[in-house]
Amino acid sequence: MMAAKAEKFLGIEPLQWNSIEQLLLSHRINQFEALMTRVESDKVRAMITATKQEYETQNKEQQKKEKFVEKESTRLEPEIEFDDFIKVDLRVAKIILAEQVDGADKLLKLQLDIGVDAEGNPRTCTVFSGIKLAYNPEDLVGKLTVLVANLKPRKMKFGLSEGMILAAGPGGEEIWLLEPDAGAGPGMRIT
Repeated sequence: MMAAKAEKFLGIEPLQWNSIEQLLLSHRINQFEALMTRVESDKVRAMITATKQEYETQNKEQQKKEKFVEKESTRLEPEIEFDDFIKVDLRVAKIILAEQVDGADKLLKLQLDIGVDAEGNPRTCTVFSGIKLAYNPEDLVGKLTVLVANLKPRKMKFGLSEGMILAAGPGGEEIWLLEPDAGAGPGMRIT
């Protein structure tokens, strides 16, 4: 790039190795344009400082995740029988509405599309989920997630929660919804 700028300034054809022998005597040159700008030390120091801070922030976040994964991966719940596990009905659900819950610090109210019933009618359910600190409601609409569809409904002070969506993480701002891969659709059973 710098060679091209120099050639433009000198008003010559692209330079080759053998061009070193050609002298530019009585040759008209174009108006000068700076080939590069001076690197100022205070700007370099500012870039280095910003890069260090970004690295340290990312490193702290990564260490926090690693500690959590290490802690969680060493502790497993007691074993269950296959017959117990097969009772859990996990379904793909599409979030069609997400809203704040007045008076709740951590909860969002989610309306979920869970496919169709035996007659082909749309099925929906309402779930209250403790993901408010990690997600903006408007960012959730249209996302697919995983629902424990046969969890007994639970009466809460904010309403009836008809299932549970699955997420991973220690909680608060550090929680991530489980999202099915592309191709999955509302109502599909997860096996």
